[in-house]
Amino acid sequence: MFIYVIIALLTVIKQFDNEVVMGYSNVSFNLYTTEPVGVFILDINFLSTAEKIERTARFKFFSPLLDETHPIYDTHPIYDVASLNGRALDRECLEKMKSYSYTQIKMEESFSRKFRLGDYTNVTNAIKIADQHPNCQVVAVVDFKDSKYEYNDLDSIKKAEDAFHRCCLQYRATSSSDDFVCSSRGDPYVEISDCAYANIAHQFNKYVDFLIFEGSLKNHLIQSNAFSDDEKTFLQSQKGNAYFCQITEFFMNAIKFGQNVSGPGFPCDLQKFLCPLPKSSGSSFMPSSTSIVVYPPTYREMALTGAYSTAMKAASNIFDVELNQLTDGSVLGKFCLSSNPNCRIVSPVAVSSGTDELSDEVENSSNDAMLVEKSGNLDFVHF
Repeated sequence: MFIYVIIALLTVIKQFDNEVVMGYSNVSFNLYTTEPVGVFILDINFLSTAEKIERTARFKFFSPLLDETHPIYDTHPIYDVASLNGRALDRECLEKMKSYSYTQIKMEESFSRKFRLGDYTNVTNAIKIADQHPNCQVVAVVDFKDSKYEYNDLDSIKKAEDAFHRCCLQYRATSSSDDFVCSSRGDPYVEISDCAYANIAHQFNKYVDFLIFEGSLKNHLIQSNAFSDDEKTFLQSQKGNAYFCQITEFFMNAIKFGQNVSGPGFPCDLQKFLCPLPKSSGSSFMPSSTSIVVYPPTYREMALTGAYSTAMKAASNIFDVELNQLTDGSVLGKFCLSSNPNCRIVSPVAVSSGTDELSDEVENSSNDAMLVEKSGNLDFVHF
């Protein structure tokens, strides 16, 4: 027991020491444009403990153009309905996992399921909002780290992403009826996790057009020359991880907006981080000038006051941003390129209550009273 305490203490000291040596306290963003419509610059500033900018990484984003002034866009927004996190498994973990019965839900034995019942509730609630707009493309973000909780091992990350994609396809083939939803009860970290995972894969199969593989995208940023070694270490530390997620938001926006990027580590075909699901019916991804993101309650503070949303709101000559807190604690974020004359918020429908009970299929659910209607309008908390 004493040995374990010492090991844990040394781990904490090592991490603290790394952050002191790196000397970074946080990251800030500046968005601005001195270019024609559809072009803007992102500065990623690494700040010292004295809040002084130590270094800036600069990227330029280019929107596709029909001519010199009119970008090519789908007229419908893109709905981003989920952000799931997981970890790729190494060989030692795989051998241990084989001895447990709960691996009977086939996962291709490539990643650890961290999904919980709440994840399923968040996904179904978000899908209900997007499902009211059937002509819109729906995407979901899957963020797998490697076995060391970092983004250095692309091979293991891609294996986990491929396994998750295959499982989504598998559930299309094996779940023809509507009674697929699990309802088992037991150890919340084993059985319910499996059920939540199975249901999420099934929901993605039916309602999501494309997956965005955030883990591979982060690996590209780490392996490129975009950041220094100290910056990469900081971004993959416990302290810097939230900033890394917000950095990646800009590049995932570039995927949705169909933008090209120049800067350290680029050019790069960002579309390679997209993966089609059956709902897309083989259609190509169509960029849009509007991205509507349903942030789950656990992302509330970051969505409302994080460095990413703060920078987006400040760049009002580039983006129109609207953030609405829903009564279940989630946040509906609309990010629209200001050059789009049709930029407007799309009112969501009511979502079901955030209970710990697995619900039926989205279209069969009758518990749709999570948002309170007042005079025909949904009850938003505006910021």
